[in-house]
Parts: sequence; C-alpha cells; structure tokens
Amino acid sequence: MLVSVALIAAASHALGWSARAHLTEDVARARFRVDFPEVEVTAVEVASDHQAALVWFGTGCGLVFVVGDRFATRKLRSFTVSPTASGLRLGFEDFGTEPIDVAVASPVWRERLGA
Repeated sequence: MLVSVALIAAASHALGWSARAHLTEDVARARFRVDFPEVEVTAVEVASDHQAALVWFGTGCGLVFVVGDRFATRKLRSFTVSPTASGLRLGFEDFGTEPIDVAVASPVWRERLGA
C-alpha cells in the first residue's frame, strides 16, 4: 500500500501535475474577467512570489490567487487586512477560509486596503 501511494505521488510529480500555477498581470486580469465580466479592471499588483494578485476595479478591490495548478478569484468584501514582513495578510469572515498572504510591497495597495 505504501509503495503504491509513493508510486502515484512520483508519477504525478513526473507528469507535472504537482506544479503550482504562476500568476502574471495578464493572467490575473483575464481570470478576474472570467468570474466578473461586468467589472473593468483598472490596476493589478502581482505578488512577488506570483501566487496572488490584487485587482483594483474602481469601486472596489479583488483578489486572484493560486490554488494548485488553477486560479481562484473573489471580490474583497468583509475582510481584514494587516501588514506582514513581506506584504499584506487578508483575512476573511467566511467560516473555514484561511487568511491569504499577498507579497506586495507597494504602499499604494496598503493605502487602498487600509493597512
């Protein structure tokens, strides 16, 4: 049994199924537009580790983040923000939703999010 699990893990890794997605500004804009087509994105700040991006759309802010080899998005409502050594930590009121660290250094985003 243990050998089977190890072989499956090794095969998954060899096939590239364990690779994390790499977020760019263009990908963040496009992915946010898929979930929120009514929104016009005006600014994007991709985290230095390319695992998240903050998206500004004039009347609010959103988040695009990596989940494995895919992306997830959300409009930022009912959240907390606190500064960290590498950027910002976003906390959510949703039950069971873990905080997300976004490695952004720009003071503009800190100001926009009230950190």
